[in-house]
Amino acid sequence: MSSADSNPPVELPRVDVPFSPEEALRRSEERYRSLIRASAQIIWNTTAEGELTTEQPGWRAFTGQSFEEYKGWGWLNAVHPDDQAVTAEAWTKALANCTLYEMEHRLRRHDGEYRYMQVRAVSIVEADGSVREWTGSHTDITDRKQAEAAIRESEERFRTLADNAPMLLWMSDTDAQYEFFNQGWLSFTGRTLEQELGNGWADGVHPNDLQRCLDLHLGAFQTQQPFEVEYRLRRADGEYRWILDRGAPRVLPNGTFAGFIGSCIDITARKRAEDSLHHRAEELSRTSMRLALTAARLEKRNQELDQFAYVVSHD
Repeated sequence: MSSADSNPPVELPRVDVPFSPEEALRRSEERYRSLIRASAQIIWNTTAEGELTTEQPGWRAFTGQSFEEYKGWGWLNAVHPDDQAVTAEAWTKALANCTLYEMEHRLRRHDGEYRYMQVRAVSIVEADGSVREWTGSHTDITDRKQAEAAIRESEERFRTLADNAPMLLWMSDTDAQYEFFNQGWLSFTGRTLEQELGNGWADGVHPNDLQRCLDLHLGAFQTQQPFEVEYRLRRADGEYRWILDRGAPRVLPNGTFAGFIGSCIDITARKRAEDSLHHRAEELSRTSMRLALTAARLEKRNQELDQFAYVVSHD
């Protein structure tokens, strides 16, 4: 075998032949169209004046409008009638100032249902700074809007129930900062919600009960266990009333600790009744002791009389 045969073949470096400008443009446009087809959003392009002058497949597929219907400013007819004016105003302002176009409106789907959309559009400028066109997108956020509405409705129901409850209600976060007091609490204390938030509510606790109350509250937060405490709370007229405060941990569906929720009831009448019974018991005890002492004295006097009678009889 010759030395020439023993040498491995030499591989020449690969030279990529660049595409022609026409082919590069065709490939770029194809990638853009593929991206639009793959996107869950409605992608659209307008002229520098904000008009639709070319076919918009995504828009047509969602709205069902034909090109003749949505070209120019015809697309605005697919927007909910109550949102058309504010949409046109925002779009006109963005075009005039060449600023980001961003808003939410309702858009009619091909089946007639209006869906909430988040709309964004940016301008594409030439080298000289002039606007060549606008590219925008519509993202369906109906599910998110419905979830937000459901949360708001749930919170409104909770506040309605809480404000009409025949007790004082409060709620705190995970840092033992109190973030909600119902109307019953605010009416009782005569203070505003802003004054009670955080740890402001503690200003109304009787000074002799404050430290014990705070220690028990904080201890419950550390252990995340239910608690019950009695303390005196200043009413709007300045009188301190005895309160029974019960708190329970709030736990999210995933098991995460979310803070505490508690209820308070005025137990002043009960405390006064207990005090009255205690005083009555003390009085009965003292009376019983006096009766026992009197009985002992009578017994002693009887013994003395018996002894006197015995002596007299013998005399």
